[in-house]
Amino acid sequence: MAGAAIMIGLQQLKGLLGISNFTNKSDVVSVLESVYKSLRHQIPSREWYPLNFVIGCSFLIFLLFARFMGKRNKKLFWLPAIAPLISVILSTFIVYIFKADKNGVNIVKHVKKGLNPSSVHQLQLNGEHVGEAAKIGLISAVIALTEAMAVGRSFASIKGYQLDGNKEMLAMGCGNIAGSLTSCYVATGSFSRTAVNFSARCQSSISNVVMAVTVILCLELFTRLLYYTPMAILASIILSALPGLIDIREACYIWKVDKVDFLACIGAFFGVLLVSVETGLIVAVSLPFLSTTQMWFS
Repeated sequence: MAGAAIMIGLQQLKGLLGISNFTNKSDVVSVLESVYKSLRHQIPSREWYPLNFVIGCSFLIFLLFARFMGKRNKKLFWLPAIAPLISVILSTFIVYIFKADKNGVNIVKHVKKGLNPSSVHQLQLNGEHVGEAAKIGLISAVIALTEAMAVGRSFASIKGYQLDGNKEMLAMGCGNIAGSLTSCYVATGSFSRTAVNFSARCQSSISNVVMAVTVILCLELFTRLLYYTPMAILASIILSALPGLIDIREACYIWKVDKVDFLACIGAFFGVLLVSVETGLIVAVSLPFLSTTQMWFS
């Protein structure tokens, strides 16, 4: 979870710095290399604009302060929840008033109004590419389910509840089947969105219903208002939710309890950070298994 949090944070550097040419890879080496190249060639190619960083960091400080005040004073529990909305509205207003988009600030720009139309008539079940699509779909489903379970179990361990893998798989399957009828992107467990949900202290799945209704209303009514929303503010909202996902005390506790578990913890951390979430999971499972096998043979 800590490795994924850092990985997501590094991915937000694209929006925070306003970098136009950014890597599609998620490992820390590729991300830092992409950032370095953009910053190094800033003068001849203008690949990034400092004003994005100023806006993003300013509101990031505000979001972290709101979170701190919400934890310190229980009467201000509403402040961390409403702070992201205030940030979006205020930053959009500032960009619009001062025409900051003319000075290099990356904005959302045009968002297509309304929901996707039905694409049932575009489905082809007997074409020459059906077999290839089925193989890709199967691989995508396995990776999506693995990632969703990893995210779900990470937060379940924090909140102290059990996660039903069968229900998760059924929910994702139904969601993707429904989404495929309207040309939707493959749905999975979003780490960044879950982190934002967690930081806003959402307690039940009703929060997802509220989120879905809000998105539908925004797509139908408020897409024009989102035109001047800076990309940096979206990155800062995600970044503000990540610090709480890195638990150093828990890692120290694991070290005291079981060295093999700590080795698996560190292996998972660097596996996620340097390669991918799936690699981190494989390392986390393999190390204790190999240790147990060695003890059994001994």
